[in-house]
Amino acid sequence: MGFHSSSFSTHENQCGSCAISEVSDRRLDCYCQKYRRTYRLSEPKCRDYIKDRSRNYDFWRRIYTYYILTAVCDILGISKDNAIYQEIMTLISLVREDVTTVNEANEYDTVGPVIADRLRNDLDNINISNFIFNNYLVNVYCLIKLNRTDEAIELYKNMVEFLMIRYRNNELEDSNNLKK
Repeated sequence: MGFHSSSFSTHENQCGSCAISEVSDRRLDCYCQKYRRTYRLSEPKCRDYIKDRSRNYDFWRRIYTYYILTAVCDILGISKDNAIYQEIMTLISLVREDVTTVNEANEYDTVGPVIADRLRNDLDNINISNFIFNNYLVNVYCLIKLNRTDEAIELYKNMVEFLMIRYRNNELEDSNNLKK
């Protein structure tokens, strides 16, 4: 298991790494204090760019902790600026903050990186990612838009369980205390 530093951007020479911008980890954008506008993190730097040296690998790793969602989008070449990614990212953030679901979120934070790594390394990762995107993520997005949040969370959990079964092995079982 490892974090794929090649699978996300540290936004070097982009708005996301500028010292005069405030990064929003919920929306994956930044607010420029100089121009008083919101920009995508990946927006090219302007002439007023100042590198924020505090935004290092660990900073960006914390921002990009939507493991399976990010892996699927990376594998399929889908931008993280799209509505599906943004809405599901917000849903995951809410689950992590809600007192009633924080335990489930902690389990996901343990198993999610392992599953994402397995998916990235799967020889059939494009087909599996297409399946996940079309059969789970699009439907989760639709449920969110219909304000059926509990159903959206349940469907996302079903997706995680599907992938856990696919990639079940000792490492996954140990990380989630699953029984054989």
